[in-house]
Amino acid sequence: MKYRRLGKSDIKVSEIGFGAWTIGLNWWGKKIEDDEAIRMLKRAYDLGINFYDTGDIYGKGKSEKLIGIAFKDMRNEIVYSTKWGYNMYNAEQIGHNELPQKHNIEYLQYALSQSLDRLQTDYIDVYFVPDREQYENFLANRNYMTISENKQIRSYTRTLRVSKGQGIIIQSVDTSTDVDIHFRYS
Repeated sequence: MKYRRLGKSDIKVSEIGFGAWTIGLNWWGKKIEDDEAIRMLKRAYDLGINFYDTGDIYGKGKSEKLIGIAFKDMRNEIVYSTKWGYNMYNAEQIGHNELPQKHNIEYLQYALSQSLDRLQTDYIDVYFVPDREQYENFLANRNYMTISENKQIRSYTRTLRVSKGQGIIIQSVDTSTDVDIHFRYS
């Protein structure tokens, strides 16, 4: 496996990451049992993958929880990237309909604490909102600075461009450097 520095940070990530959306739910395809998901996560690690991308919305926390279980005693070896912004705690999702979004500092603090608990860690390496407009408003108020002081998040990022079928390019808030590209496949 090849590794790269994540933007200008000191975070070293594998060139291939594990997108953990599919282990959290079974909307399109086979349901993955928890023990199988944990085996998949550990096998990816054995092959050199250290970058795991998830989101609190993936299975309403299930994906984060499985990653936390799989890597409980290996936290310093794993890079966690997760997302926040969908109000899964106070709204009911019907079918595949999108949940409402919430982007204030109180919700960020709550969502972050929930993700930290599920991931069984005291910090997240990369934390972002996949909705550009909402996050730009959040950043404009510099709300993220409140949490950055307590070191619970190592890298704040924002979505720069979203193109259906092509990808989401993530840029570091502090360095203005592209740090991550998420490709969407269907």
